[in-house]
Amino acid sequence: IILAIILGFLGGRIYLRYATKIYAIKARVIVNDDSQQKAPNLIDIVQFDTRNMSTETEKQMEILGSRDLLGKLAEKLQLNVNYGYKGYIKSFQDFKNMPFKLELLEPDSISDYVSGDVDIVKDKIRFKGVLYPCDSIIESSFGRIRWHINRENIGKLSKAELYVSVQPIASTVNQLQSSLDIEPISKQSSILALTYIDALPDRGLSILNNLLSLYGSTSVDYKSRMSENTLSFLDERLKVISGDLGGVEKTLQNFKTSNDIVDLSGQGTMFLSQLQETDS
Repeated sequence: IILAIILGFLGGRIYLRYATKIYAIKARVIVNDDSQQKAPNLIDIVQFDTRNMSTETEKQMEILGSRDLLGKLAEKLQLNVNYGYKGYIKSFQDFKNMPFKLELLEPDSISDYVSGDVDIVKDKIRFKGVLYPCDSIIESSFGRIRWHINRENIGKLSKAELYVSVQPIASTVNQLQSSLDIEPISKQSSILALTYIDALPDRGLSILNNLLSLYGSTSVDYKSRMSENTLSFLDERLKVISGDLGGVEKTLQNFKTSNDIVDLSGQGTMFLSQLQETDS
């Protein structure tokens, strides 16, 4: 029994030591805040915005988790490039402490998975048996790339077996969507709670920060387009209304002329003018 307890204790320690830790990175964002302050006279004049808050919040949730926005995020951070090093028992991922970096000039052009060990040979990088110069744009079998050496990190993993893997943007977007959870803090709230699950907390934090930054830019562009469309709509409606009023006035004048209807206001003005001329 004692031996079983000792073995169980040692097994638990080993598991905790080498098990992959998962972190939940959280953030909150206010969406549709300005919709609660729309001028009532504009809504009374033009009834074109009938969305309630919950519908608008759902739309913003869809934008935040959309493949289009997450694709831009993946390209900006080059999330389809994964770095790591091999240990005695398992491999480890890394985000910012690697002694090298692989830059994809056209990250959306990657169509297949590519992976291999990386060796730093003086001022060059050896990847999959090919020796590449650093800080220069190169044509490779998987597109235009550029290798960088982070010399300040070389000592940290000098004896480790380094590797890098590259995958298509679409696969990265799938991973982002499966790791990202977006929910309003209450049913009628315009505050969204974002949770991102990642084994690397630094990467998860960078992902959420940049996602919200891209969302802010997208939201500004969307609102700008909405304002332009609204102004265009109002201009068109004013043209139509002006044309309708002109047509009504013309129809009224034709009706008066055809039915010999006298403009009493105009006749009265003329009569007063004649009286003033007679008195003078």
